[in-house]
Amino acid sequence: MEVVDEKHVRWDLRSLFQNEGEWLDALTRVEAEVAALERLSSEQIHEIEILAYYSYCQHIDGIAPNETAASRIAHLKATAQSKTNAASTSFMGRDWTHRYLALRHELTPAMDGNKYSFGEIHEIAMRGTSLEEQQQAYKALTATLQEQAHHFATLLQEISSVRSADNVYKRTLQGNRIREETVQTMWDVVDRYVPNVMQNMKKPSWHTVMSEQGHEEEGMCLQEVLSSLQTLFRSLHPPIAMMIEQCSAERWLDAAPLPHKGPGGVCIPFLADEAFRIALPYRKTIESSRILAHELGHAWHYLQLPKDTSLFLDDRLPMTMAEMAALFFEGIWLDHVLMQTTKDDARHALLEQKKQRDINYLCDVRASFLFEEALYEHHGPPLSTEEMEALSITMQQRTYRNSLSSYQHYVWIKYIQFYEDAVPFYNYPYTIGYLLSEGLLAYYKTNQKTFFANFNALLRDTGTASLEALMMKHFHIDLTMPTFWEEALTRIVSSRES
Repeated sequence: MEVVDEKHVRWDLRSLFQNEGEWLDALTRVEAEVAALERLSSEQIHEIEILAYYSYCQHIDGIAPNETAASRIAHLKATAQSKTNAASTSFMGRDWTHRYLALRHELTPAMDGNKYSFGEIHEIAMRGTSLEEQQQAYKALTATLQEQAHHFATLLQEISSVRSADNVYKRTLQGNRIREETVQTMWDVVDRYVPNVMQNMKKPSWHTVMSEQGHEEEGMCLQEVLSSLQTLFRSLHPPIAMMIEQCSAERWLDAAPLPHKGPGGVCIPFLADEAFRIALPYRKTIESSRILAHELGHAWHYLQLPKDTSLFLDDRLPMTMAEMAALFFEGIWLDHVLMQTTKDDARHALLEQKKQRDINYLCDVRASFLFEEALYEHHGPPLSTEEMEALSITMQQRTYRNSLSSYQHYVWIKYIQFYEDAVPFYNYPYTIGYLLSEGLLAYYKTNQKTFFANFNALLRDTGTASLEALMMKHFHIDLTMPTFWEEALTRIVSSRES
């Protein structure tokens, strides 16, 4: 097998459009067609999705955003929604995400006389080669965010002013097909288990807990990870291995660790074509392999959905289900790697990764939810930048039970989820998805022969009924009772003691 360096693994977008000029011509044509029609066909909706997703891919490629084109796409999506009578809880016709990405693209933190992108300095801050380098990068990033915070605060204030007028949280519950009582049951159980998750910690800083602090072992190169993932799923469920092979062969993956990329990954669906695109900055670390497995979980979920599903014109894809699928893949991959690892240092690094996942989904995500909830419930003069930051810190103190010496600064700038056009409260679905995935991993270990038939059927049924009903239908799991959530959290706590 020829070894190809990660920086050369780029996706091929030419199957969508040959260049930006062709994309703009198509945009103009579709705008005229949509304006002239009272109702849209599924083919026209498909064209709109391709236009929108190609634009998003261009953003990821670091191409400077065309503000006029971004506004045109937002308006086209809103018009399409109105002409299909799509029942949606989303907020169409906005370009908040594009504006956020444009602001983030302008960030240039400096360290030792060198300028970095947001993604680059974040990577050094969390996984640099030494503790001193990590701390220096974290300070540089924080200083830059503080300096530019007013721009992001203005955008977030605009979002808040629009969303605070509606009962937006209840609308997201409808979109996620889950009852408020079920979510509260989950949070009540999480609150009881957080002390166990944070045990044996002696007032560390957030950065100390969540950065690698010298534990990160160099992982496999990208081709080795893809090969290992194929081997793993070939033994578990061969169609998934075939999907991973197709992803490589069709050049649907962009793994180059380019400066403009953010620290995470993204999977972009092209459902009508039974295709997808994945982008992440792959860096030969356990963390990078985890992100890749996560995005492949999203891809598998997309491929189970009907081809005529439109993910931005209706609410067919509850985020709770989406994150459950992705986090299941992530969890099964990390469990596999841990089983294959014999060196004490490497096992320690993996257990650190699992600990950080626990803390992120149980504490950080909860703090983001509480921050966003308080932001939308605020009535009165707009919060200043300083007040917004103070609110964020307060919510972290609450979810961590004041167990840290210092907390993460400017979370509300770092997380793109706060600026998603169509998905308010894109936070609590991660915690629900995480605990669902942990529960399903436990179920899988005792029901391996029948698991994937039930799992795929669950994914195909996405959005057709409530999450509670689907989990009962396919796995006989009652989400309305504390038992399932307790069992999932017991697995999490016990795995950290292994």
